[in-house]
Amino acid sequence: MAQRFAPTFFFISAGLLIWAADFLFLYVFAALACARGFDDAIVLGIGAVPLAVGVATTIASAVTGAVLISALRGDEQGPSSSRFLQRLALGLAVLALVAIVWNGLPALLVHRTC
Repeated sequence: MAQRFAPTFFFISAGLLIWAADFLFLYVFAALACARGFDDAIVLGIGAVPLAVGVATTIASAVTGAVLISALRGDEQGPSSSRFLQRLALGLAVLALVAIVWNGLPALLVHRTC
């Protein structure tokens, strides 16, 4: 059975798309916080920027984890091209998960945002 291009493409690149969205949010939020002066705001006892980065990183990691699980549960009995695409999606999701965690680390390590 032939695979459709768009669903296959989005499945393979889902991890990287999630990472890109997380990356964009983190840096736009931090830039706006610095530009508007609410980088020192405290929400629930935590700084606004570290809180937003932590929440965004957690959500992005969870969604990427779902992509990982989906790639792991793929049909191993299918054609070899299908197995290749599942392994490609798995590898890219792992790479994206590492990048997402790497992007979220500064919020935990740096005390001054701006």
